[in-house]
Amino acid sequence: MELAKHLQLEKQLKAEISNIKKFLVLGCVLLILAVAVQVFLAVIPFYIYWLLSGVKDPMFGALLFGLIALVIILGYIFRPFLFDFSKPEGI
Repeated sequence: MELAKHLQLEKQLKAEISNIKKFLVLGCVLLILAVAVQVFLAVIPFYIYWLLSGVKDPMFGALLFGLIALVIILGYIFRPFLFDFSKPEGI
């Protein structure tokens, strides 16, 4: 009886730690994305000015492509931490 209770508590603790890890990783990813979006939004007025002044600058497309690539790469890297595709223990 005591051992079963101990094992149940251990399972609950592991589940809680797993949830905490997921939220920490998600928070870090969202923080990185928020900084990237802020930098992107801070650069937009300069590009609008350059485009309106007649300067054709390909860096705007490169920045947008880089931001999209960053989101895809970070999602791929942190996918195992955010989504648990393992089978439940009862199955």
